[in-house]
Amino acid sequence: MSGTVVILGKRKPALAAAARLGLPVVLVHDRPIAEAMRRCLRGFIAADLDRPPEDWGAVAEQLRAYGPLRAVLAASERTVRAAAWLRRQFQLPGAGELEALLATDKLAMKAALKAAGLPVADFIATTETTSGQALAQRLGLPLVLKEQRGYGGRGTRMIHRAEEVPESVPAHWLAERVIEGVELSVESFVQDGQIRFAHISEYFMPRFCSVSPNRLDADSERALLALNRGAIAALGLSRGLTHLEAFVTRQGPVFGEIALRPPGGHLMNVMARAYGFDPWAAWLRLELGEPLSLSAVPLCHAAVYLLHPGGPGRLAAVRGWEAARTAPGVVEAELHVHAGSLIAEREGSGQESGYLLATGASREAALCAVLAARRELDFQLLPAAS
Repeated sequence: MSGTVVILGKRKPALAAAARLGLPVVLVHDRPIAEAMRRCLRGFIAADLDRPPEDWGAVAEQLRAYGPLRAVLAASERTVRAAAWLRRQFQLPGAGELEALLATDKLAMKAALKAAGLPVADFIATTETTSGQALAQRLGLPLVLKEQRGYGGRGTRMIHRAEEVPESVPAHWLAERVIEGVELSVESFVQDGQIRFAHISEYFMPRFCSVSPNRLDADSERALLALNRGAIAALGLSRGLTHLEAFVTRQGPVFGEIALRPPGGHLMNVMARAYGFDPWAAWLRLELGEPLSLSAVPLCHAAVYLLHPGGPGRLAAVRGWEAARTAPGVVEAELHVHAGSLIAEREGSGQESGYLLATGASREAALCAVLAARRELDFQLLPAAS
């Protein structure tokens, strides 16, 4: 089947996979792209990715100039609802607007899962009159505050002690009881309502270091995968790549949240190294309705460490990069900052200055390799005014 593939939001590995598959791509993004990348595309449309779906009419008109469209894909959390809206305009298969809403609005998501009888941490939706004290009394401490439609942990605030409880809290946020347990994610390739492949990774150091495959015992793994299946079914997610976050506790797994797009944190790289297939190409083929056959047998263990110097400030020097990137076990390494770079305060896991990825014959070997490589690095940060 011919036709143009539309990708909302720039993810370089997705564009590279599309090129390998020979797919003509129109990229919609909110920042300029390099000329070399533009030459690999059929077209480029500049647009505000944060606009509500109903304001994408102008983009839809521009897309009509590219002839028949084959698929619209959301590469980032910000574009999931817009992609669903565009699919309806062009009568294309894929996740619909209700699925997109349930996969991006944490309140609607958790309410639907609670109604389905799935284990979800206690939560409260805040209003203009909600007080911090009322949340603490209802949920106990510690508790977490997060945006109802936030992503990547941006703006998330953890409140541990009574003196930290704010007098007032933002409206339309979510307050949740903190769950004590091992935090993991499950990436699922879903086609025709069936999970074709599921990948579990452990957040060894949340927001910094993840490792795959997981170390769960057989019963805990079965329970986590059952929760994943239940969440996907309860939200009606019949097609796409899902990213579920959950906590494994003594009482069993508890749902955190789920997304309907490729995961961040270089988990796609981790999956590729551990299982030996190209997850970006698999995602594209899935969204195009092509059959998938993915091996569930891992080849090795893989661990990733997201780099960030701290901040805010100005980077005075980076020492040890050569030793880090060539350390035993390291198979991928990127660094995006240098002496003189301005470093913003890290508000979410998506803010990174590079990464290290290592493989090993065991979970411990992969983790030891990536952590040893990270110890080689020394970021020297000065105040931003320096």
